[in-house]
Amino acid sequence: MPAEEIFWEDSYLTEFSTRVTSVERDMVTLDRILFFAASGGQESDTGTIGGNGKDPAMAKSSNPIIRIIFFLVLSSLFSCASAQKELNEGKDAEFYNNRGTAYVNEWKFDQAIAEYTRALKINPNYIEAYNNRGVVYRRKGQYDKAIADYNKVLEINPRDADAFNNRGAVYTWKGQYDQAISDYNKALEINPNFAESYYGLGICYYNQKQYEKSWENLQKAKSLGMTISSDLMDDLRRATGREK
Repeated sequence: MPAEEIFWEDSYLTEFSTRVTSVERDMVTLDRILFFAASGGQESDTGTIGGNGKDPAMAKSSNPIIRIIFFLVLSSLFSCASAQKELNEGKDAEFYNNRGTAYVNEWKFDQAIAEYTRALKINPNYIEAYNNRGVVYRRKGQYDKAIADYNKVLEINPRDADAFNNRGAVYTWKGQYDQAISDYNKALEINPNFAESYYGLGICYYNQKQYEKSWENLQKAKSLGMTISSDLMDDLRRATGREK
């Protein structure tokens, strides 16, 4: 039976226990190995048995369970191990981000925030997790925390339309309409078909009593597929003289 290649499970492992299954002259067969390169012939494929450099065949007479310490010395090995570690961490961050979204769908906002935070501890540059956590903070009324998350996104990617739109929504809720309008316009510079940003502009202008601009932006949002309150549109028809 082939030896179990445990380096696939943990490429950073440097010490482990295994069992000698056979000894023939200077060849020892083990049931588990740590060698990273299955093809052999690299320095990373060498090590010591029992913490010393004695002939491995001598280990059988003293103890059937031996400890093998491999020294991972090649830079190429560390590069491969690092790449595998980053891949695993990326998958973990995505897992926690997705679980956070599942909690949001169940209206469990505190649990969602905890999951997004776990994702960000693994990957501090995970834009989606910042955006998602910011949305939850806004829904909880924690506006400053939401803005901080969107600011972080824009530090990582200054052309993230979602972050500008989401931050604009927070400023709208805070009644800071000029800041909101600025953010919505920046989102639209990046994505001219961002319906939510046109909607946000319409709401801001409505609250500033700039009804013509409100009407124009809400109509644009509607043309891009957004559903607009009929009461709001009726009010704007009266305010802009469109209702005869």
